[in-house]
Amino acid sequence: MPLTRPRHPWIVLVLLALAWSLPAGAWATPGPVVAIGGALRDDNAAVWRRMIELAGGARARFVVIGFASEDPAGAATRAAATLRRHGAQAEALASADSAPTAARVTGWMRQVEAASGVFFTGGAQGRITAAMAPGQPAAPLLQAIRALHQRGGVVAGTSAGAAIMSATMFVDPPATLDILRGGVDGPETLGPGLGFSGPGIFVDQHFLRRGRLARLLPAQVASGSMLGIGVDEDTAAVLHAGELQVVGSSGVLVADIAQASGGNAGTFALRGIDLYLLHDGDRLQLATRRMTPAAGREPLPLDAPRPPGDAPLRNGFFPDILAEGALPTALARAAQGSIGESALGLAFDPTPGTPRPRLGYEFRFTRSAATRAWDGAALSLAAVRLDVVPVQLADPLYRPWSDAETRCGPPCP
Repeated sequence: MPLTRPRHPWIVLVLLALAWSLPAGAWATPGPVVAIGGALRDDNAAVWRRMIELAGGARARFVVIGFASEDPAGAATRAAATLRRHGAQAEALASADSAPTAARVTGWMRQVEAASGVFFTGGAQGRITAAMAPGQPAAPLLQAIRALHQRGGVVAGTSAGAAIMSATMFVDPPATLDILRGGVDGPETLGPGLGFSGPGIFVDQHFLRRGRLARLLPAQVASGSMLGIGVDEDTAAVLHAGELQVVGSSGVLVADIAQASGGNAGTFALRGIDLYLLHDGDRLQLATRRMTPAAGREPLPLDAPRPPGDAPLRNGFFPDILAEGALPTALARAAQGSIGESALGLAFDPTPGTPRPRLGYEFRFTRSAATRAWDGAALSLAAVRLDVVPVQLADPLYRPWSDAETRCGPPCP
């Protein structure tokens, strides 16, 4: 069809004038955020190539920042070499100077301005924020990275480089159970991150392997983050245009506390949390919480009748819910039970000599009417309900469970 002359040419002139007056990048959608849970293997082609694809494929150009490391130049140089092996152009922002001084080097600013992606290595996230000064005014290098992101560039990071993605992050947190018992007050526990993931989202790393759900939830309450994103090792959570997609060998857990009740008034307790467990290729719409499984995953029928004599929630008790592998298994047990049935887990300090009774926490996972599951090597799950409540633990802690039920010894509820 031939082009026709606009009926109102003055509209075109107004739009052109507005476009000229807007700052560079104002018409662009902010680029992807790639939060990697740490321990990223050099041969994990899926994650490395996904970052490169998002940054322009064969034209991708990364700068690598190693401020979090005790050896910033070495860490940045190694990560840049890995990016190059997977097909990107990459330069390390390496310097013998301390990070806060080097962050203001003019030459680095030019490298960021010419790049399509930035990658932060692991280490201690507090070193990154000390160098970047995310308050007002931010360090010039951070301002350049924010401009790159606003014009559609990729901001990626692993381990500490993932923790900085949220507006509030863990700085130097105490042990997980100490956070549950004592809260997250104080700048040594929580502090400002760089905020690339957007408002209302808290990012944590090494998540499933190190059992960090118990520290994520208090941090969400304290920071007002309705969504917590826990990324496991060798796995990436890609956040872009209101959607989360998982890439990698393990999983990502999303904790939604928007409808939860409780919080940090006195001893921590929180009820009505919705949990989502995603694996490679799964997607979650962050605004609606609508989950789309990866291609090839089939819905798992949750109301199929049990075989005769099969016990409800067989082995549905987890004496250490923070142990590696316990959380995904508890979620799967609850999802496959009947509505209202619960899988139970405990978090407590088993150190000999601890005064009795001890304060621990019960994690109660329950299938709701909204719960969904999809099959695969590991189940992908949506909207499994969780309540976390304190309990006093005394010996005998729990009586052995039978095939038919799990029994909690007094004084547990």
